[in-house]
Amino acid sequence: MNPKEQKLFALILIAVLAFLEFLFFHNAYYTEGEIGSGLYFLIILINVPLFVIAIWRPRYPAWISLALGFALIGWQASENTKLVKLHEEVVSIIKYVNKTKEKTGDYPVNLQMYEFIHPQYRENYIYSFDREKDRYRLTYFIDQRGISFWYHSDTGFGYYGD
Repeated sequence: MNPKEQKLFALILIAVLAFLEFLFFHNAYYTEGEIGSGLYFLIILINVPLFVIAIWRPRYPAWISLALGFALIGWQASENTKLVKLHEEVVSIIKYVNKTKEKTGDYPVNLQMYEFIHPQYRENYIYSFDREKDRYRLTYFIDQRGISFWYHSDTGFGYYGD
């Protein structure tokens, strides 16, 4: 590859990876919270000086951008996969809880009788039942409890980012 082609390849590579990283930025808000997504955005901005440097010396910025892209995109793809599995489980839990209410007249007190689809995430769910008000809340999180989602039988789904 001649120097001009190297430069063009590096610039296109950096631009495409930065674009893909930016697409995952929205996802980072829901997987890492407000603060984590802000940090994610700052890391994405590293591509700007890499792009400028690649105009003169394309090799190293291209490799750095490639490593950064694989790390950020891989990380968010993994977190998104967890989030999808958690949501799949939530839908199943809601069906189970509502079906139990139909059969017995009461929501279940806990989820001990529920068979998890993804048992590796069992600890990521907190179920609470209010017998007096006849309602329940299911809270769930990806990696840290400070960034959580919930389903409430009265109000539906919600999200708390930090």
